[in-house]
Amino acid sequence: MLEEMWARLDQFAARRLSEEGTPGAAIALTDRERTLGMKTYGHSDLAVGAPVAEDTLFEIGSIAKSFTAIALLADVDRSLDLQAPVATYLPWFEVRSGFEHIAIHHLLSHTGGITTGRDFTGEAAYQVWSLRHTDAAWAPGTRFHYSNLGFKALGLVLEALSGRPYQEVIAGRVLRPLGMTKTHAAITRVPHPSKAVGYEPVADDRPWIPGAPLVPAPLVESATGDGSIVSCAPDMARYVRMFLRRGAGLLTPHRWGLFTQQVIPIPGRNEGHYGYGVATWKQDGNTHMGHGGSMPGFQCEIDADLDAGVGAAVLLNGPGPDREIAHYAVTLAAAAIAGHELPEPDDSSVDLTPYEGTYSSANSRVVVSVTGKSLLMHLGRESITLHPWDNGGFVTAHPEWGRFPLTFERSGDRIAGFAHGGEYFFSNEDEASRPFQPPEAGHGFEGHYRSHNPWYSNFRVVLRRSKLVLVWGWGEEMALHPTGDGWFGVGESPDKVSFEAPTGKDALCVRFAAGGDFYRTFTP
Repeated sequence: MLEEMWARLDQFAARRLSEEGTPGAAIALTDRERTLGMKTYGHSDLAVGAPVAEDTLFEIGSIAKSFTAIALLADVDRSLDLQAPVATYLPWFEVRSGFEHIAIHHLLSHTGGITTGRDFTGEAAYQVWSLRHTDAAWAPGTRFHYSNLGFKALGLVLEALSGRPYQEVIAGRVLRPLGMTKTHAAITRVPHPSKAVGYEPVADDRPWIPGAPLVPAPLVESATGDGSIVSCAPDMARYVRMFLRRGAGLLTPHRWGLFTQQVIPIPGRNEGHYGYGVATWKQDGNTHMGHGGSMPGFQCEIDADLDAGVGAAVLLNGPGPDREIAHYAVTLAAAAIAGHELPEPDDSSVDLTPYEGTYSSANSRVVVSVTGKSLLMHLGRESITLHPWDNGGFVTAHPEWGRFPLTFERSGDRIAGFAHGGEYFFSNEDEASRPFQPPEAGHGFEGHYRSHNPWYSNFRVVLRRSKLVLVWGWGEEMALHPTGDGWFGVGESPDKVSFEAPTGKDALCVRFAAGGDFYRTFTP
């Protein structure tokens, strides 16, 4: 049964990685006792044709948050009070707030009400210090909002408690006890012969489409609590195995309970909850736990089925289906071990028929139709393919239409229209003829802004239906709303931005309250 399982997983993974154009990958499967096997695909370095090997190192990104949480829990009941204010351990930690204090517990569970952070420097302390220029968006403990900056602060707390650098603490409290001998808790420019080259889209100012050209991603030096670990498939199998053993050898039952507690639901993840640096959810009646991670040029996922006693780690050195492969691997392994029929991958496609129709904006009209399994948009005599994207949106490789996603909106059971950059296309032509008054505060703000930040390289500000919208290079959209103090709120996040126009004309700089400046660029 295991042999057939591996054959199916290999076939599925090879197909999906090829479809996505992922440069290389490593997959590890484990049960509670041993590593069941590993598979590798593609190349760790495209320039020299080096294949991915079992010991190839990948940056695992935010999976490292659970490492930070585990290391901190070693201090619980000794020198760490989870309910104490963060300022107890970092006296200079400050966030403007009319609410109760932000505690260690809140940062561990992403419920502190603070900004995500923009990684404008690889050093943690200044980024955390910059929180004093921001406001807590809501009472701590009441809402989930993912914050890398919160875990950067936790890494500094760990250093304050131990008196040692973050990477040394992680090595002593997590890596060595688990036998993760090839894993490093800091990303530096010291070359590792077995480390993969990470790859990212060459066009960073538009949504990525599978198979689009990739280039080597910049290396980001880091030794911070939110994600600075470099690991390989065998070591990550050991880490996942610790989950399946419910922390045995690393966490006491009490600390395991703290680690995996269901602190708060995760928006958009059915039955999913966040604990301390780790998520738990139900799938096919079983309890799973895990986390995803990304770095410039890398994507990774771990998934452990605690009831079936199997888990997977999937490591990629470029964009690709890491979560999809991890979940299918665990589902296959659970069925094989139980002696059940092996499941087929979920290849169900999106129902495209609701999107068919004629859409009009103030300037143009397009027709959308379904041909076979494809959604096409017709521009006069030209037809372009629309590829499914996040949250019911679509993207295209068309040079004029590929800069922004097409984000469709529903009104009840029907499609009301779709947004594309600054334009909105209505399914009702009468609505498209309604004039919109531009906001006074928006004049001169629209444009393309860039920074040298490898995480957040660029965004565009567009005026759509009388509202300003910030569209990140990869396509995520966030409405901007005036807060009355010269700043703009960013979507539903705690972020705030201001526009600076030193020449008195168009804004030349957009400044994030928690640090990070973006400057108007000449590209449209």
